[in-house]
Order: sequence, then structure tokens, then C-alpha cells
Amino acid sequence: MNKFKDWCTDIFDDIGVFVISGFGIVVGTLLFVAVAYFIQEPSNVDVGKHQRDSNGVLGYTLAATTEEMIGTLLDKPLGYVSNDIAPPWILLDDITNWEQGVITQLQYLTLSFYQDFSRPSGSQSLEDPDLKVVQGKLRNETGRWIATDYQTHLRNSQNAMNSYIKRLLNDDPRDGQFTSKATSLHFWLNQVHKSLGDLSQKLSASRGDIKVDTALAGEKGDVAWAGSYKTIIQTPYLEVDDVYWNARGQAWALLAAFKAIRTDFAVTLEDKSAAPLVDQIILSLEFVLRPVESPYIFNGSKHSYGYTPNYSQLINSDLTRASNTIGELLGLLSNG
Repeated sequence: MNKFKDWCTDIFDDIGVFVISGFGIVVGTLLFVAVAYFIQEPSNVDVGKHQRDSNGVLGYTLAATTEEMIGTLLDKPLGYVSNDIAPPWILLDDITNWEQGVITQLQYLTLSFYQDFSRPSGSQSLEDPDLKVVQGKLRNETGRWIATDYQTHLRNSQNAMNSYIKRLLNDDPRDGQFTSKATSLHFWLNQVHKSLGDLSQKLSASRGDIKVDTALAGEKGDVAWAGSYKTIIQTPYLEVDDVYWNARGQAWALLAAFKAIRTDFAVTLEDKSAAPLVDQIILSLEFVLRPVESPYIFNGSKHSYGYTPNYSQLINSDLTRASNTIGELLGLLSNG
């Protein structure tokens, strides 16, 4: 009898373990599917649609593209999550780093709208009140979740950009202005060029680079810090994917911006014979944004070519090509 009881107990224990294990597998699978869905990058901005809706109004395509990028941060699955402090959203660091990359380039772009694109007479022009709000709200603390959270700042920024767009479309040429001069484009391109240079350094550090201090190359004499002549720069292992997704966020925003620039600055680019350079930048950014088919960001090997690719180095190659072309574009626009 005791043996029978023991046998029944073992059976029920096994069933319990099976049920719990099965439940765990189901929950784990659902969680994996949910995370895979929620961390998807939003589709690229349909700049062509904004171009068709512009009715030839200068500046509309770039302004509407900027407004859509701000709205995407709010309206994508789960909305804006960079300031969430509770699981599971706090664990979605890929999408939060993507958001921060987008915001970085939006800050440069909206500042250029405020300082240059909307001022036909440069420093002699009045500031646009809506664009002052747009760029100001985006520069608030992106992780804020109490008092006025960053979602509110994003919504206010989007509304102000919509107000600017409406004034662009009205019949008053003095209300809502946009200029496509080469000098207006120069400031934004310079900011983007610097940011991509910084990003390239971070991506290169994914594998661990040995840097030789060349700051005093060509100078004579001893150096007090000769012991630090060679330094190893490497991104911490757990931060490699953070830098990677931040880079994709920046590339996503830049791709939309350059496509819109190609429309609203078309005359300037043609006059400078610079349109092919913008087309090359767009092509390079499209290569950066090729689909990620692996749930894991591989880092390759710093000791050999290894069996896995280095995702950071792959997109760094395309970003560097875009950055170099932007440098050429800056030089071309600066020449008369």
C-alpha cells in the first residue's frame, strides 16, 4: 500500500513539474515573441509622400518629415520607452538606445531649423516662435518621467512643428519662412559630420583598438606621459549592442532628413553640382539600415577574423563612407 502511495505521489510530482515547465515554456515563448515585436525598428519615413503633399512649398518636405520622426517616437509600439523604470520595458535597452540615437539627430536638425533654415536674412531675421519651442522641448532631459515627462515635451514639440508647417502653407510670405541657401545647410551638415565621427570611434572600439598617441607627432623632446603612448580603447562587452542600436537610430533619422534635403535644397545642390553626393549619402545610410536577422549583436573577435561577423564594424564602414561624403559636400558648398 505504501508503495502505491509513493508511486502516486511520484506521478503527481512529475505531472506538476511537467505542467509548471510547460507553463514556463509558454510564458517564455510569448515573452520572446512580444519583445521581438516591440523592439522592431519603425519603418523608414515615407519622404516621397511629404514631397507629393508639399504642392511645391519650399521647406514643407523637411518640416513634415521632422514632424513625423517626432511622432514616431510617441506612436510606435509601446510608445516612447526611454524613461520607463519598471520591467519588462526597462529591459528593452535596444529600443531605448535606438530612441536616443533618433533624438540626437532630431536635436541637430531642429536647432538648424531654428537658427538657419527659417532665417532668410541670417542673424538679421526674427526667430520663429514655433521652432523655438520645437528645439527647446527636444533638449529636455530624455529620461524624465516625473513632473513633466519627456513624452509631454515630445508632444509639445510635435504640435509646434505642425503649427510652423501650417504657417508655411498659408499665403503670407512673412509668416513661416524657409530658406534653402548653401550657408543655411552648412551648419547642420557640420554638426552631423562631427556626430558621425564620434559615433565611428565608438563603433570601432567594439573590438578593442590599440591607439598610438599621435598628438605630438612632429614635435621634438621627451613627453612626460610616455608610459601612456599606447592605449587600449574598448567598449564594455555589455554596451556593444547599446552603441550599435544608437547608431541605427541616428542613421534612421539621417536617412529621412537627407531624403527631404534632397527635395527642399534641390536648386542649391544642382547649382553646386552636389546632388550626386547627397545621393551617395542616402545610399550609404540605406546600407546601414539593412534588416537585422539575428536576435544577438555579434562582436566578432579581436584576435582573429573568427566565425562570426562584427556587426558594429559592418555598419561603421557604411557610416564612415557617409561621413566622408558629407565632408566632401561641406567642401563643395563652401566654394563660392
